[in-house]
This record gives sequence, structure tokens and C-alpha cells, in this order.
Amino acid sequence: SLQISLPSSPSTGQTIVNLSNTDDPIDFWGTYWPIINVLIIVVMVIVATFVFVCLYKHGCTKILWGWLGFATLALLGFFGAQVLLSLLNVYPILPIDYISFAFYVWNYSWVGVICVFWVSPLILQQIYLVAVSVFMAWSLTQMPEWTTWVLLGLVAFYDIFAVFCPCCALNQLIKMAQERDEPIPGLIYTAEVRRTPSNAVTPT
Repeated sequence: SLQISLPSSPSTGQTIVNLSNTDDPIDFWGTYWPIINVLIIVVMVIVATFVFVCLYKHGCTKILWGWLGFATLALLGFFGAQVLLSLLNVYPILPIDYISFAFYVWNYSWVGVICVFWVSPLILQQIYLVAVSVFMAWSLTQMPEWTTWVLLGLVAFYDIFAVFCPCCALNQLIKMAQERDEPIPGLIYTAEVRRTPSNAVTPT
């Protein structure tokens, strides 16, 4: 359809006719691509969960540890490099060449894998776990804002459903781990017990 507006020019007093077409085609990719992105990520999470459970069920723990180690290495290396490059572009306080930068990122990533999955001081392991969480959260900020919130909501709903529903993958994984009396690979929680003297006053 055509819209016709008839504004008057204040200088000449003449009427100006403005024709505009309102039947513009819908931008399919601009409108629906964020939704497609969210669905793809959620489907990938579901598929990865079922693959994880199948591998754990058949005792392929070495494959699981290798998978999780590679994922952590890629996360620390790729997203860590992206975050560091962004910081260096904003605050160019440390002149560094690409070879040295790649060397530092490579070593930092491998040390992170060793700290998370092998032996390290607790404080160092916790630092790397916080870094992994920060890099993952930073990667979500690269998407449109509402897409990020929808994705977080769907993933949170799926986690709750998958844990509490008896027939879902995560619930089965927890049951198998309890029956075998062994930890779940990659389910990493760290805690530290701090003891105080008997006569010390602890805050409440």
C-alpha cells in the first residue's frame, strides 16, 4: 500500500507530496536468526548431555576426561585470547608481539587444564574455575541482549527439568554415579574447611 502525506513548505507555501511504500519485505534473517541461534545452542546442549551420559554408562571415562580437557583448553585459549586482546586494545599498556602473545596464551591454557583436572593448589584451581566462568559469561555477551536472556532461561529450565525428571539424562547420570559410588567426570566443586581456635569468636 502507498501512504500519501501532504506537508506544506513554510517557505513557499506549496504542498509537497510524499509517497512511501509500507509493503517492505520482512527481514527474515534479522528477525528469526537470533531465535534460530538459541534453538541451535539448546539442541547442542541436549545432544552433548545425552552423549555424555552414554559414554559414562559404558565406562568410557578416558574419553570423557579427554573431551572435557579439550573443551577447557579451547575455552581458556580461544575466549581467553579474545578477552585479553580486547583489554589490550582498550588499555595498550603492555606492548607485545603476536608470537609472544600466542606463547603466553598457550602456556596459560595448558596450566589451567592441569590445575582443573589434575593436581594444583586449591587457590590456583579456584582462580582458573572463576576464569572459565568469566570467559563463558563473556561469550554470551557477544549475542543480542534478549537472545542471551532467552538462552539463559531455556538452559536453566532444561537443567531443572533434566535433573528432577526421572527419565531424563542428568537424573540417570546422577543415579549411575551413586550406584557406582564414583564422582562424575567434569562435575567440579571445590571447598575448603577453615578451622578456628576454640576460643575464637566467629561472626554470625
